[in-house]
Amino acid sequence: MVNRIPEPTKSLAITAEWSKGPINEPRFWTIWNIPPETEQIPVGIPRTKRVESLGGARQGRQRGGTIGYKPPCPPSDQSYEHRFQVYALDQMLDARAGTTNEEASEAIGSSELASNRITLSYTRSTADG
Repeated sequence: MVNRIPEPTKSLAITAEWSKGPINEPRFWTIWNIPPETEQIPVGIPRTKRVESLGGARQGRQRGGTIGYKPPCPPSDQSYEHRFQVYALDQMLDARAGTTNEEASEAIGSSELASNRITLSYTRSTADG
């Protein structure tokens, strides 16, 4: 749920990264130009450069070329964290849809009004196979 958006927010962005212990992996997801009136980010966002259901929001590309939300899959019985950062931005970003997550993150950082981080811990069981 997205709430308490500060004025004069023009758009929202989200980044996601994961960590397994002391080694941080690259950011695995960026999405930006989400309309500021958005109250919820739905499950199952398509892995496309633009997400029409979120007002034409744009998604970034992982190092391997995958666009959109595709989290890493750790080995069974090992825990890790997903860190999601939600940003209120002072403008719609010009960053191209499908640009690298690193480039998108730079653009997001330069327009940040406020942000909030959510950290989720997860352990993949052997049953998740």
